[in-house]
Amino acid sequence: MLRSLRAVQPGRLATLAATLLGVACARPPSPAQPDAPQPVAPRPASGHTSEPTSLAKAEPAATGPRSGEGSTSEPPPPSRPQLTLPADPAFVHAPLPPATEGGYASWRETRRIDVGQSHLTEVDRLPSGRLVTFSQAEGKVRLYEQSPQRLVGSHEVTGFQKFDPVALVAWPSSPDRYVQGSEAGLGVYSTESGERVGTADARPVWGLRWSADGGILMALGSGRTAEGSVLRFYARGDDSSLEPLGELDFEQRVDAWDLSRDARLLALVEYPSNTIRVLDLHERGAVVYHGHAPRYAGDVAFSPDGRFLAVGGDGLLVIDLPRPDRVAFYSYVKNNMGHVRFSPSGDAIFASAYDGQIRIFGLTVADSGQLELALLRTLSHAGQANVYAFAFSPDGRELVSSSGDRTLRTFAGRAGARTEAAEERRFRDLTAWRQRLGSESAPTTPRPEAGRAEFRLDSELGPVRPSRIVPGHYACKITLIYRLRDCWVRRDAAGRTWLEFAPDNLLHVAGVLWDDGPAVRFEAKLVSPSTVVDCPGCERQALHGVFRGQAGKYTGVLTFRQYYDPLVPPPLPPLDIKREEASDRYPLVLEYRGPLEAEQ
Repeated sequence: MLRSLRAVQPGRLATLAATLLGVACARPPSPAQPDAPQPVAPRPASGHTSEPTSLAKAEPAATGPRSGEGSTSEPPPPSRPQLTLPADPAFVHAPLPPATEGGYASWRETRRIDVGQSHLTEVDRLPSGRLVTFSQAEGKVRLYEQSPQRLVGSHEVTGFQKFDPVALVAWPSSPDRYVQGSEAGLGVYSTESGERVGTADARPVWGLRWSADGGILMALGSGRTAEGSVLRFYARGDDSSLEPLGELDFEQRVDAWDLSRDARLLALVEYPSNTIRVLDLHERGAVVYHGHAPRYAGDVAFSPDGRFLAVGGDGLLVIDLPRPDRVAFYSYVKNNMGHVRFSPSGDAIFASAYDGQIRIFGLTVADSGQLELALLRTLSHAGQANVYAFAFSPDGRELVSSSGDRTLRTFAGRAGARTEAAEERRFRDLTAWRQRLGSESAPTTPRPEAGRAEFRLDSELGPVRPSRIVPGHYACKITLIYRLRDCWVRRDAAGRTWLEFAPDNLLHVAGVLWDDGPAVRFEAKLVSPSTVVDCPGCERQALHGVFRGQAGKYTGVLTFRQYYDPLVPPPLPPLDIKREEASDRYPLVLEYRGPLEAEQ
């Protein structure tokens, strides 16, 4: 079963604390409470397969294929019908809105509504411009006017128990209605009275989502087993009615899903395999992409032009679907991402996180062919309160978000001219994208992956560089919550300075130290797998750190992205990197205790 609320994911610090204290972190099979911790799950890795598989058959492996690897699958049962969903051709082929002149640098908070009573975990925009929200703690649906900022209605959810799963989306057409999914089933409700004006299904619902054109409602519920899920599809009528179109059963729990603009491709994030699958519904669920999701993945979205797929978890993963060897991953977040959407024009990706931030990213294809994510703007709620859902205005010029700081906030940019692209931007299916990219559409061969014994750091193969950190026995720790443990600094025969953390540290790493202006750089590798931090494959990539200090006392940061992909190595941290805990960095402490001879 799925959380109706994309449950609050713990930051790395909280997860490590729970692990070190011996707290079990098993991920619950039922909807989680807003502040319930989630367990460590596999990290993303690139990989894909185009072999057909049953729509109901989940991939059996707990960790999906890495780059260049396939996955075993079997053809769908002959008796299984094809699920063809309706799409509006005019909507599918209409030009996308042009990008905003000046990008998103001018975006700022323009309005704020203080709720004052409870966290609002869902928010959506009604056709009238009013906001419909839901409180997971209180079980109330509330309606707000944006200008003036005021509460105009409040409705109780019948039979609600605290933290029961309830999903809420606005009805896309006038008059104002909202769709509610809960243990009591699926229904359409009046915003004025809160009474149900249409019943679609009496079976429990955990999550809701509209197709891009608002013509198809997707409702997620529990499957035939406690571990599975069922996704039901309904056509929206003009009279607040929902007509069943069909349903798909999955053996694993579906934690996130999205439907492509032409209603042909279905993207899924499944647990416990923690994998992403993209299915072609016109080809009996043939898998057009299969790979790892980020840890704690809670949302997935297709780009409006049909080319990219974005997945949010303990970082933002973006996949170039016609070239699945091209991926980008951004991991510098203080807590996990809960809601991910492309802007209506497709020129930016918005991701809310449980660290009080909404981040706006630009996506480009570099000259090297690699995807690159650039942070364009950060929008903030109070402190580090959870930011849950957000919804765009129809023109994409503003969004409203709900947060654990008990506010609704509207963010927008200056009303400037729209930039017309040299070529009109519109949706294309994967076949058209592959034809458009021509020879580039064939996946490149990933770089060879050396075994741990063969992996050599650039710093141990390059020239010898001195370090101000002298050899000796040190006390050290990785993350501030860990206690000081043993470390050793030695010089090898070539004159390189090596730092090794003892095996009982959070990470058993060793690497080369060298001076770089006002700081000391540290390039390291895993010497043995960690018993605390799960990152298979990370022994094949370099870890980078920066130390500052003097007289035997140093502090620093180790960047360690819990994600291995040979095509997307971790970036080199700047010398002035901020010393803080985040999803891809650990604070370091290194203190001199005495000469090595005393230890020996």
